Amino acid sequence: MAFNQQLTSLFFVRKVGGDVAKLSLVSLRPSSNSGLPPTATTVFASTGNVYVVPRGYLEVRDGHGQLVAKGQLNPESTLIPQGTKRNFETILQPVENVRPSGRMKLIAYYRPEGQTAFSAQFVYLNSPVSRGRLLLLLIGGAVLAGLLLWLFSHRQRRTFSVRR
Repeated sequence: MAFNQQLTSLFFVRKVGGDVAKLSLVSLRPSSNSGLPPTATTVFASTGNVYVVPRGYLEVRDGHGQLVAKGQLNPESTLIPQGTKRNFETILQPVENVRPSGRMKLIAYYRPEGQTAFSAQFVYLNSPVSRGRLLLLLIGGAVLAGLLLWLFSHRQRRTFSVRR
């Protein structure tokens, strides 16, 4: 049995002059659309004529602009060849001792490696209903239902009662 050994290698070469590094955020999706998601998935496309390495970070901010969670985008330095798309999953680390209030939004700040200006895109997250609010809503609904039943039964008695 004979083996024919061959050497193969892959080189990524950056051409100086005429290179256009463009990065486009195709989609931004939280892993959970209710409450604070543990991760978020971004899909980026290289729309220039060279490969790009996405850099940036994701933030979750509450309705008052307070930082709730943050995660680093592409810490592995994965590149995207020109004309292709790639998914990136980012872990969102919650900020300690923060109680979010209001409608939260997930914001992606991104740029191609080697550039300084960030682009940003965001999506709103559905606010979770707190246990206290849910309890108040249930109690209020029960009181309202009881009041309506009492009014309906009281009205029925008046309508059909016979006076002597």
